[in-house]
Amino acid sequence: MLKIKGKSRKKLYGKRVDSTTSKGKYVKSKFPKDMSNDIAIDATLRAAALRSDGKITVKTEDLRQKVRKHGAKASIAVVVDISGSMHGEKNSTC
Repeated sequence: MLKIKGKSRKKLYGKRVDSTTSKGKYVKSKFPKDMSNDIAIDATLRAAALRSDGKITVKTEDLRQKVRKHGAKASIAVVVDISGSMHGEKNSTC
């Protein structure tokens, strides 16, 4: 495998999660659990070519489904209890 030296890009924020819809970037392929319209043509042809003897024919066991990832939105909530109830319980147990 060819590796190119250079500056690597670091992600400063965000995370990518698996997409359940056709939205998102195609990152890899997998065996399909059910028939879908989101077929990975490159991986399907590669699987068919590995099995063939010169003439490529695609069979159902060669089909691969796309795995897509998209940016996840995150919400952060900070909760602070400033009531006196927690402080009062601490004093009564000492």
